[in-house]
Amino acid sequence: MNIKNHEIIHEISRGAITTVYKAQHLNLNRTVILKVLNPQWLREQDLLKRFKREARISAHLQHPNIVNVYDFHISPDLVYISLEYVEGGTLEQLIHEKQPLALPQIISIVRDTLKALDYAHGKGVIHRDIKPGNILIDSNFTARLTDFGLASFQDMPGVTAQGQSMGTPAYMPPELIRGEKAGIQSDLYSLGLTLYEMLCGTNPFQKENTAATLQAVLSEEATDIASLRPEVPRLLTDMTRQLMARAPQERPPNAAVLLQQIEKTEAPATDSPTAKKKSPYWLPGFGVLLIAVLFYFILFTPRQEEQAVPPETLSSVQDSVPPAPATDNKQPAEKSGPRQSPIKTADNSPPVTLPSGPSPTETELPATGSIYVSCSPWAKVLLDGDSVDVTPLKQALELTPGTHRLELINPNYKSESFTVNIVAGKKDTLNVRLRPNFAYLMIKATPWARIYINDKYKEDTPLKQALIVPAGRNIIRLVNPALGTITDTLSVRAGERLEKHFRFAR
Repeated sequence: MNIKNHEIIHEISRGAITTVYKAQHLNLNRTVILKVLNPQWLREQDLLKRFKREARISAHLQHPNIVNVYDFHISPDLVYISLEYVEGGTLEQLIHEKQPLALPQIISIVRDTLKALDYAHGKGVIHRDIKPGNILIDSNFTARLTDFGLASFQDMPGVTAQGQSMGTPAYMPPELIRGEKAGIQSDLYSLGLTLYEMLCGTNPFQKENTAATLQAVLSEEATDIASLRPEVPRLLTDMTRQLMARAPQERPPNAAVLLQQIEKTEAPATDSPTAKKKSPYWLPGFGVLLIAVLFYFILFTPRQEEQAVPPETLSSVQDSVPPAPATDNKQPAEKSGPRQSPIKTADNSPPVTLPSGPSPTETELPATGSIYVSCSPWAKVLLDGDSVDVTPLKQALELTPGTHRLELINPNYKSESFTVNIVAGKKDTLNVRLRPNFAYLMIKATPWARIYINDKYKEDTPLKQALIVPAGRNIIRLVNPALGTITDTLSVRAGERLEKHFRFAR
């Protein structure tokens, strides 16, 4: 399947507004993410403006911590944006699977995001939707900022329908809720909430519905980080508090100030006066020369007690040979036979040549083997029944030789199990693509409803995109406080896309 200049590799997700594919850009010859506007929205001018805006703004930004836009197309029958493909997952997924995140990881992610914001703000671009779902973590654990669909230039108004707020409610700064203009401090506030979530595992203002969430942002205080995670250093607690100040003027003036705080705090770790000083450049060479001289005298200086060694006593002579110094360069064994070691005798007779094999350390096999697991989409990795990591892995798994059981688990996909045979010293690779075990369900309710799937609250209508529900039998419950409850049972197949419309009786 091809879409204009793109060869589709596979579908990643299908939402109510867009369908996202992994594709090969044929002209650029590179893997990309292709975000295509669903056909029913092709006449929606607000969405078309948002697509144009994202393409224009992203093309204006070229930074290692920002996902690049390569191409876009807008016509009456096709609208798409072609973005850089980043191997990895979102920060939202990482927080969910790796809670609590290690403090060095958090600092690294914050630093990368601040670099992206400092650059974007320097170009006059306000992102307006900073949240864990819009920060990608690539295979090198570098944070990459993406989704500039709500962004704006500081001298250009944003795309906002009359009477609506733009952004994700739980990460929106108070001034945007009040309808004020977004600025640099708006992005920094949202970053503060993202940092809080990385540290504590939860957004402090997320409530059961949008109205309650917005009210919490405007009036509630976040729980003190120290009471939830006492080991968090003061640098991060102070930074989070500054970023989450309700008044924009009380927040840091820009991202560069925060970057300086991080670098200043970490500098003593590498520049400490007590750090070990480097040896003068001539000492290593002098040491090697000294060892070489000693080696020469040990092996080649005749001793009074040494005598010629007859062939029949070779074994006893071999036992008396002094070991080679640690600095001696080892030579690989000859393919035609064992290495030969000349031993000089005390007189001037020809040296005796002794067979000598490699030292024990040269013949020892590594104690472990390894396997690198690559999985699309992400998955929790279980080894012999124990959870060990989450893909994408930072490095291969080191395992003892023998048979092991690997399981890959993602709640929305069918789990996969493998028996792997690990060989000492050998590195293997396992590439897996999980099969979907979910369906897409778009629910419409008149006039509106809170949606519960299998007794778990999902969202209030109207939905912005389809809900992901597990394959099989699901119990749907719609609640409208004024009109009552509607309950329905729905059986869905993996990969199925359904739309249901419910109407409350007045």
